[in-house]
Amino acid sequence: MWGGLSKEAPTKGCLAEADRKLYGDVIEWASLDLTVLNIENLMLNGVPVDSRYVEALRRWRSCMSGRGMRFKNPYEAREKADSKESTRAETLAIATADAICNGEAGLTVTAKTVAAEITSELARKNKHAIARHKALQESALTKIRTGQIPS
Repeated sequence: MWGGLSKEAPTKGCLAEADRKLYGDVIEWASLDLTVLNIENLMLNGVPVDSRYVEALRRWRSCMSGRGMRFKNPYEAREKADSKESTRAETLAIATADAICNGEAGLTVTAKTVAAEITSELARKNKHAIARHKALQESALTKIRTGQIPS
């Protein structure tokens, strides 16, 4: 699948029967559901390779290094800060440096901007699939609420 995720669509058995009652065509539902899941996956995978994010991360690393802390990324810094081996002073020093460097580098702002752009573009390209997915979900909820589908 284009987003890196894949999903089997059972056509027989209890799950297939439930999906058929809720969504109709189980193959269509599985395809639409996977499309929506892959949009998030593509966004999450797209941010770290975007040149703006890469540059912001470089600035963050440089800032952290200037404070005597060498980490690949904020997750590594937070992992070290949260580890049992870190003293309270070390944890506070890492957290403070991370907050300062994140702000100076614009890392979170850049990540959010890139994520929003990627998501917007993917949503635009897949607007019909997203609309159909939403319609099938809403129809399924209505069936459940009105007792058309026995629980």
